Amino acid sequence: LDSMTTGFNTSTNISMHPDFNEMIGLTHEEVKTLIKDIDKDKQDEIFQLMLKNYDGYLFSDESKKRVFNATLVMYFLSHYYAKAKVPKNILDTNIAFNYGKIGNLLKLQNNTFLFHSISSTIRNGIINIL
Repeated sequence: LDSMTTGFNTSTNISMHPDFNEMIGLTHEEVKTLIKDIDKDKQDEIFQLMLKNYDGYLFSDESKKRVFNATLVMYFLSHYYAKAKVPKNILDTNIAFNYGKIGNLLKLQNNTFLFHSISSTIRNGIINIL
C-alpha cells in the first residue's frame, strides 16, 4: 500500500470490506439530496438518468447496496447547476477508461483468459461470470 522505506509498511486494505462499501460512492439518498435544488418537475428525470449512467458500483460482493460513482455525479451536477441542462457528454472524458492500457496490462501477465473476458465485455457490454 505504500513503499516499505517510509515506515508506513503495515496497513490493512479495507476498500472491499462490506462495512465500507458506501464510503466509496454515493447512496441513492445522498444523490437525491444533491439534486433537491433542481426544479421539482425534473428531479425524477435527472435521478433516473444518473441512475442509468452512474449507479451500480459494488465494492464488496457481500454488500447489498449499490452506490453511484461520486466523481461522475459531481461532474454531472457541476455542469447541470452551471448551465441548467444535462451535459452533452454524459461521461466525463477526463476519467474515461483507456481500454488499450488495460489490454496491455493483461498481455504483460500473459493471461489470455482474462484478456478474452475483458475484450468480450468491452465489445458486447455484457459481463460473463463463470
